[in-house]
Amino acid sequence: MFLPKANQKHLERRDFLKLSGMAAAGLAVARCTPNIPVLNNQRCLTGSFLSRKIIIIGSGFGGSIAARRLTESGQEVTLLERGREWTTDGTTKVFSDAFGTDNRAAWLSLENPLPFGLPISYARKYIGVLEKFKGQNMSVNAAACLGGGSVTFGGIWAKPSAAVFNRIFSGSVSYTELDTSYFPMVLQDMNCTEIPDTLAQHPLFRYKDIFKQHNEAAGLQTVKLQNNFDWSVLQEEINGTKVKSAVAGECVFGTNSGVKITTNDTYLKRAKETGRLEIKTQTIVREIVLNCDNRYLIYADEIDESGSVTASVIYSCAYVFLAAGSIGTSVLLTKAKAKNTIPYLNGFVGQGWGNNGSSLFLRGGINVATGAQQSFPPVYAAQDVSNPDMPFYIENFPFNFSSIDLRAIGYNFMGLHNSRGIFKYNAATDTADLIYPQRSLSNQQVMNAAAKAILDRIISQNGGALNGLLGAIPLDTSTYHPLGGAVLAKATDDYGRIKNNAKLYVIDGALLPGAAGCNPAWTICALAERNMEHILNNDF
Repeated sequence: MFLPKANQKHLERRDFLKLSGMAAAGLAVARCTPNIPVLNNQRCLTGSFLSRKIIIIGSGFGGSIAARRLTESGQEVTLLERGREWTTDGTTKVFSDAFGTDNRAAWLSLENPLPFGLPISYARKYIGVLEKFKGQNMSVNAAACLGGGSVTFGGIWAKPSAAVFNRIFSGSVSYTELDTSYFPMVLQDMNCTEIPDTLAQHPLFRYKDIFKQHNEAAGLQTVKLQNNFDWSVLQEEINGTKVKSAVAGECVFGTNSGVKITTNDTYLKRAKETGRLEIKTQTIVREIVLNCDNRYLIYADEIDESGSVTASVIYSCAYVFLAAGSIGTSVLLTKAKAKNTIPYLNGFVGQGWGNNGSSLFLRGGINVATGAQQSFPPVYAAQDVSNPDMPFYIENFPFNFSSIDLRAIGYNFMGLHNSRGIFKYNAATDTADLIYPQRSLSNQQVMNAAAKAILDRIISQNGGALNGLLGAIPLDTSTYHPLGGAVLAKATDDYGRIKNNAKLYVIDGALLPGAAGCNPAWTICALAERNMEHILNNDF
């Protein structure tokens, strides 16, 4: 069992310098000492390591699910999260506003991570909730906080059609299995429901009716979404008893009212209640090494709120669950493969990355009021499957960035194309870079043209025109939906076990082969639930 919290604090005060010194010595052994003994192609590293049985790296959807299922099965678990924990009381501004006007929005950057809007720079860096990870031809908005993507995504729970899912996963996962057991399980555990009619009729959601009516007039299918929102809190925002948050467009930087239900409220809460979960926030994992005793060494830096390293530590563990998101997981594995710190990683590691085929459009000039204020969460999505080679899922995102009614509606098109990006180790920076090649960019643009043809159809039936406020039309060089890099049934087996290495698992969006056919959160969660059930039944 872990030490009680009070004793943990006492240990940290008493032994902080001692542990820091031991960790630094261990790092020197791992990174600097020549002629390290090797046994069975594995390095034999010695030093003072912090011993644990199971370590989860990352606390987003996959990491939170793994933490709950492992602890509920009786396992002791340590979870390492690079970001901080954010808590709200519903009356104060804990997170940045929707515009990202202060540095609580950005992970250790002076630049606002929003892909559109007015350029905003900050006076100093802070461990804010969203990282803008810059790759070649593509930037990624990646969560950096306890709860991960559940804190920073749009609250949209969308499920791909069976045909699209089977095309993406090529038979490695049964859609029927997910649809029968795991999709419903996730909805229940994340407290997802449809917006009540009484709230849906509020003028703050006027835009959703226009989206629905205009799509259906153009021959598109409309789907009502499930959302992980506490509707009673949303009503309090409207009444003025909670700080205005979702109604003011807050979502991707967190919701100050606490209206969004995150994994901190669900999976992680349940894991904590077991007494078997140790959480270490503000802990950046730098490297993973398989030692010759077949235990994994996790090299990590503990940081303060400015990103300065306060201590370097090394964990030794028997099991590792990678849940650092598509970017974080892919970078760690690509680095381990290039440096051979984890032997026998196959050629699919770092491959198969995609942006979920995402591109953003803004349609303006609509002949009816859409609302100066458009509240989160989105209520409807649309599908176009008329072209089986290029099916689209179309999310409606609230455009709440003006004090006047712009008569505008936001569209996020998610389609399918086969080109993918890769991660490549960069020795100069000792990390991995995302390369989204020109071929992928060209195929993205072909897909964008097909998406624009659908939007042109909507416009021809209902009026309006493309609006350039988002910048490029369409905006397609940034994504909130990074997927792939350790693809299921390629880099891993059919349940997320990294091939050729025991007790090493991927449990996050890196498993998805570059696309989900819609917002990926629900699929990531259902897949994590499926995989964890299998792993617990067979590996423990």
